Amino acid sequence: MAVIRSYERKTHRTILMLTDEEIMLAVSRGSPEQASELFERYHVKLFNFFLRLAGDRETAQDLTQNVFVRLIRYRSSYQEGRPFRAWVYQIARNVWQNHWKASAIGRTVPLKPAHAPPAEHTPESRAMQTEQLQHLQKALDMLPPEQRELLVMSRYQELKYDEIGQLMGLSLSAVKVKIHRAIHRLREIYFKMEGN
Repeated sequence: MAVIRSYERKTHRTILMLTDEEIMLAVSRGSPEQASELFERYHVKLFNFFLRLAGDRETAQDLTQNVFVRLIRYRSSYQEGRPFRAWVYQIARNVWQNHWKASAIGRTVPLKPAHAPPAEHTPESRAMQTEQLQHLQKALDMLPPEQRELLVMSRYQELKYDEIGQLMGLSLSAVKVKIHRAIHRLREIYFKMEGN
């Protein structure tokens, strides 16, 4: 029994030292049980991605599970040398697009970060922050879906512009331009609402 536990600990430590790409390559070559480590590394990030797009925890959980089901189902399509993070976010984008097309709901982006910093101490400052967040939320809701998705990927998921470019089939300069335009449009909408 002690030999089995020792082997399990060594195996687990070995998996922890592997890169995402090495683990996914093993999964694609017939070791789907190793996908559990990828789940541990990515499920919170993907959940937050969907939560910001859908605005609903239950939907976000379902969509996150769907990503990992597809990861196992389509594991043979993973190509050696391809960054895993870009590949899994491409699956997530496809899952989101399928959900969005099938549903008339899910067009809000919650603004509260998963780990929100402590609020100001005065009730007035908290009320002001809440009001500003509500206005910003409304402005985000008014953005076209592609612009909203770009902002979620770059600002909330902290994907690099080149990763976003790979996901969306765009050049680096095109991603920069589109994100710049999305931020500019968001500002216009926000300040127009503030003026009313």
